[in-house]
Amino acid sequence: MRSIVACLVFGLALSAGLSATAARGEEDDEQKIKVADLPKGGLEAVKKMFPDAKVVGATKEKDHGKTMYEVELKNNGKTIDVMIDKDGKVATIEKEISGKDLPAAASKAITAKYGDSKWKKVEEVTQVKDGKQEVDFYELLIGHPKEKDIEIKVTPDGKISMEDSDEKESEKEDDENNQKDDDEDESDEVDD
Repeated sequence: MRSIVACLVFGLALSAGLSATAARGEEDDEQKIKVADLPKGGLEAVKKMFPDAKVVGATKEKDHGKTMYEVELKNNGKTIDVMIDKDGKVATIEKEISGKDLPAAASKAITAKYGDSKWKKVEEVTQVKDGKQEVDFYELLIGHPKEKDIEIKVTPDGKISMEDSDEKESEKEDDENNQKDDDEDESDEVDD
């Protein structure tokens, strides 16, 4: 009987370990890379768009089955994340902005729905196609005194398209990791 129980316990532990590993693998698609390992022409395109920004890191990730690269920049204390494809072309720009820079319709919709909640982070998400930039939506991390933080997406014309209250820990971890990255050795930084 003991051996059966021991086998069951071992089997459950092994199963849990494999499940956790598989789950981490799905979530852990993003890997840090050296800036020098970005696709040819990608870094140059990013620097041309943001000549005053400082490159602070790069990652490689899968996005809907496509390999993409993210270049993280800092400019005047604000974060800019630029996604480039394997050919070095800019695809998406996520730029941290001030809440006062939101379009009036977006700001009004958020205030109407969430009242005086604190806007902890505001990002403008721009799609780049054929060299043309168009603001797609804004992402906001909103702090609510009685609930978890909420991440929302709102279009420039004020349509709230996504709400997610499970992002609080993820955003907190991202902010902590960004702070650690800022404090670490800056050997991969590129300044011009």
